[in-house]
Amino acid sequence: MSTRARKIKEGTKLYLGTSERLAKLSPTAGLVADHMGPARRARGKQTKLNRRNHHLYLSSIYPAYFAYCNTEPAERWGIVEIDAAALDPDAFLPDEDYLRERSANHSKNNGPLRDRPHELRAHLEEYQQEWHECLDRFGTCIYAAPILQPCITKVAIYDPLSNDFITQQIIHTTLSITGYQSDSFRNRQLTRWLMGDNITCQDWLADRFDATSIEDRDKIIDALQDTSGLDIFYFGPAPKKVARPKAVKASI
Repeated sequence: MSTRARKIKEGTKLYLGTSERLAKLSPTAGLVADHMGPARRARGKQTKLNRRNHHLYLSSIYPAYFAYCNTEPAERWGIVEIDAAALDPDAFLPDEDYLRERSANHSKNNGPLRDRPHELRAHLEEYQQEWHECLDRFGTCIYAAPILQPCITKVAIYDPLSNDFITQQIIHTTLSITGYQSDSFRNRQLTRWLMGDNITCQDWLADRFDATSIEDRDKIIDALQDTSGLDIFYFGPAPKKVARPKAVKASI
């Protein structure tokens, strides 16, 4: 099924992680990829984020990690919540890192694919129909158009120095297919916490609750209740239907 024929489910939220300054501008200026700038750092062998300045990198569960990668150590992080159903489905693309990993895994088992890693960036638009699979299996996708102000439903600002437990959970993220499968529950809880939801210890631990010591539970409770460094800067109404900018054709 083509991307054009597949509508995004109402109520679906995607997120963008960036600096406090850009996040605070988004409720009035929207989000424009050229304003984001390249990622300033990456952990270990992790590929830098916001690799292509004319695209926005969105995520269902990793916005805080994106913010971490796109800010300096002294900066606060900005998390922008977006109503995905208000976006143009034809402007979505899969993340290059997902295609690279998929290609590498396939080559390991079946020999080289035609879509070798060095070809993916030059021909990313040819894989457009795979963006939804990428989001489902990798947790990220690309949006190749500006995001207008009415599509933005919430903005949270987080000080990474305020809560070591939360911050350490975020920065030790692994972006990969296996990482998504193993850690998606934790990362969804983190995203909910950053958006101001009340996350309990039982929410956090789920089926590990009974096996966790009372002492460790108390530490988690204290961390989850410490929202001193979290500010819900903007909470907007559900967006009305807006004119959608067309996807930007990549210039190689």
